Amino acid sequence: MPNSRRQYTVPGRAILLYLAIFFFFIVFNGLLLFLPFDMRVGSILTQIVVILGGALIYRKYFAHSEVKWPDLRRLGMGPLALILVLLCSVALGLMSNALVALQLELFPALKEPAMQYQELVENLLLPESISAQIVAAIAVAVVAPICEEVLFRGTILAEQRRGQLAAGAIILNGLLFSLMHLSNPVGFLALAIVGAYFAHITLRSDALWGAILGHAALNFVNGVLLIRVAQYMEIDSVEAVEEVELLPLIGLVVFLVVAVALLWWLSIRLMDRRREE
Repeated sequence: MPNSRRQYTVPGRAILLYLAIFFFFIVFNGLLLFLPFDMRVGSILTQIVVILGGALIYRKYFAHSEVKWPDLRRLGMGPLALILVLLCSVALGLMSNALVALQLELFPALKEPAMQYQELVENLLLPESISAQIVAAIAVAVVAPICEEVLFRGTILAEQRRGQLAAGAIILNGLLFSLMHLSNPVGFLALAIVGAYFAHITLRSDALWGAILGHAALNFVNGVLLIRVAQYMEIDSVEAVEEVELLPLIGLVVFLVVAVALLWWLSIRLMDRRREE
């Protein structure tokens, strides 16, 4: 009975850690506005100093002694499971895009915040100089996945599991991950699902590399590859939604949801088999 009660307790430490990181995230970004930093360099500094630094400081000085951290010394899954994780992560990115498109089709009032976010992303990821493009790609596909996974799945999720059942921890972790990305309010649901998947594979593998590599694959396809394809083809993603009929868009969303669900289940099943062995 004591263990049962402990499993249902509110993850107070995890939430306090999240709120502290969120506060310093806003403050640090505000300070960068007054400093002569390129926005891409500023993004990397924010990730390393606030997100990664905050997680490591918490783990060293404030973490509860009972917390079991995910292993960084091993992959925690076989090659086939990793391939499925990467495929599922990319599919999640595509599903996120389709869900956002469907939201814009059903709720036209969301178009303005979507356009503001698109402009922010393009300014960050599509600079004119090659060197700035390389820095942007590193920030999105390397730095962000490592720093955010160490915080959300490596630290916050670990604290959550000390006092929550797995399902509750996975859902809450996904929601907290999505809330951190307030610059993309239209993508809230999609980001919550993405965060929940990375939390799920972290718990099943008892390691962090699956989430880091999956996050990197998603960000590379969505934030580096597709955005450049759209630029090359001179496609405005928000305006393009208006030219898509509703029924085909719903069909695409359903197809991608089924694909994600299948890849999600298969990747978790393979990790379970590895643990059983």
